Amino acid sequence: MDSVNMTQAAPTSRQKSSARLHAVQAVYQMLLTGQGAGEAMDGHAETVSTAPEPEMQGLPRPADDLYRRIVSGVERMRGELSPVIQNHLKNGATVAGMTDQEPLLMATLLCGGVELMNHLDIDAPLIINDYVQVIKSYYDGKESNLINAILDQLKVLYRAA
Repeated sequence: MDSVNMTQAAPTSRQKSSARLHAVQAVYQMLLTGQGAGEAMDGHAETVSTAPEPEMQGLPRPADDLYRRIVSGVERMRGELSPVIQNHLKNGATVAGMTDQEPLLMATLLCGGVELMNHLDIDAPLIINDYVQVIKSYYDGKESNLINAILDQLKVLYRAA
């Protein structure tokens, strides 16, 4: 057995929060450029190492496995998840419109949706709260309410009561 793996500590909640922020940024890059998950993660890593964003100041290194599972999950499940998100948008908003006009919001919904669908070992309120905090680091308005409401609806859809 590999003793390194046996002694490796589980990621902290702050490392998981950091992974979610990094995942949103990588998926945002995917939406803007059309890149695949691998290319976006590589590009995002390069950007972070050369010019970290203010939102990342003071954050620990992300939980790498969680980060990679979220971003690759979005690439794999975007076609399935987008119509579900569409069903929860209001006032004539569309997934296509959000992707074009508000890609950061769409990236957040996709990442949160993937986690709520696939990471059943993580409490849904923790997932939702982290994505709401991601949006609050970028927006001052009601955008965090939108993220909270839609992810809460996805939680009801994908998680047993």
